[in-house]
Amino acid sequence: NVSMDATSSLKLGNEFIEFKARFGGKPRDIMVPIERVMAIYARENGQGMAFPVSDAQTDAESFAPLEPLADGFRNWLKKKYKTIDAVNEAWGTNFWSGTYTDFQEINIPLHKQWGMNLHAQLDHYRFADEETATFLDEQARVLRKYTSPDQYITSNYIPMYDVGYVGQSKEFDFVAYTRYMVYGGDKGIGPKGYRVGEYSRIAMANDFFRPLKGAYGVMELQPGQVNWGSINPQPLPGAIRMYLWHVFAGGSKFTCTYRYRAPLYGYEQYHYGIVGTDGVTPTPGGKEFSQFIQEINGLRSKYDVKAQLPKPYLQRKTGILFNSDNVQGLNLNKQTTEWNTEAHFLKYYKAAKSFGAPVDFVRDTTNFANYPVLIVPAYEMIDQQMIDKLTKYAENGGNLVMSCRTGIQDRSGHLWEAKFYQPMWKLFGAEVLSYDLLMLHSPDKIKFNNQEFAWTSWGDLLKPFAGTETWGTFEGDFYAGTPAVIFHKLGKGTVTYIGVDSKEGDLEKQVLTKLYKQ
Repeated sequence: NVSMDATSSLKLGNEFIEFKARFGGKPRDIMVPIERVMAIYARENGQGMAFPVSDAQTDAESFAPLEPLADGFRNWLKKKYKTIDAVNEAWGTNFWSGTYTDFQEINIPLHKQWGMNLHAQLDHYRFADEETATFLDEQARVLRKYTSPDQYITSNYIPMYDVGYVGQSKEFDFVAYTRYMVYGGDKGIGPKGYRVGEYSRIAMANDFFRPLKGAYGVMELQPGQVNWGSINPQPLPGAIRMYLWHVFAGGSKFTCTYRYRAPLYGYEQYHYGIVGTDGVTPTPGGKEFSQFIQEINGLRSKYDVKAQLPKPYLQRKTGILFNSDNVQGLNLNKQTTEWNTEAHFLKYYKAAKSFGAPVDFVRDTTNFANYPVLIVPAYEMIDQQMIDKLTKYAENGGNLVMSCRTGIQDRSGHLWEAKFYQPMWKLFGAEVLSYDLLMLHSPDKIKFNNQEFAWTSWGDLLKPFAGTETWGTFEGDFYAGTPAVIFHKLGKGTVTYIGVDSKEGDLEKQVLTKLYKQ
């Protein structure tokens, strides 16, 4: 990709595109053959023009490195779908006449190209996730041939909530994650909050990883100043010790750091360690690690194996249903630039944590009955089996909370051949008449408990059934007064549907506050 901002002296010729660019600080004259240009995009609006594929581009040697990858994807599709007709049906290829007649016609989707088949892209993500997880398993099996039985095998996952491979490797003894808090990416709270970072990042990672295998740890916890961020400030004194306690409080079995000694050279020069560049003097973060170790040793002597968690605390135990397919599907088809899937999850997560609720990110196979409250945020693709499981959970006494976009598609990512969300209506306790997406410059309000909350992203227009309570309504547009938040009893339990994504998460917190009090 060539950006206008990175070039100068641009010339568009009949045979070559020529320009000057700097690489490693040194100017270079660049010539690109016209037949190698796939598309040109306008800087102002991102719209573009794609060019026909030339003979030079389709030459076998040009795509030779991609063929093994494409073959792997095709074989994965054969295993999943068995027939090309099943692929066509799942991908909806008759739309825009994209029907395949043979698996060999399928290539790896170009994810950044406009108009690519969304279902093909989602399947490619699934394939890539499986390849990553099984490759890690392959490495673990090789390592196990040469390690002793008391040596553990794991990996340091980055807590990414938009991929499916995290935690899926079966050969690991436990899972571990990496967390850096101060790197110029988060403002935190207050004018100097950037020296601490976003407060939820460690807690959410704890609650995401802990349920995967029952035991987890942190392989890399920031020891001090880093060198790779957009801006690399010093962490606030005491922040490293606080991170260590946050990790411990989540149930972690261990915490490691990268690195021990600050490097003198190489790519991560200027990255702090436990000791400084002289190899002996503890850094501020190193001293805080030492302090934490002493405090943990003191805590061990006070450990009571018979201690019981308080009953009110356990009554607030909350599961948040996570499915990577749904996250990836939502991100492929947002419908509005205002939609942010991870931010949507955080609105519910932060609200539950603010009540002092113990939270687990649970998966489809989890026994939901272990959680008095189950939050199902934007679980877009669903099947009848999951609808039945959620219904049974509520009927047996669970408190089910669902948010907008939950159940609008089947597991293939197709809209139901029915009215919007119709298979979900009975569980919701309402019809969903339609949905709306607002322009950024013109937000509207939701009225709840005589308070108003701004929204722009996604709003479901609801028509409650008899016996369903209206808790919140839309204000300020042609459908003012239409229910947006509803509640009803189902068997021994309850169902709450929050059909709107508020801008700040304050609506979601107020709705959950009312529910938890009940």
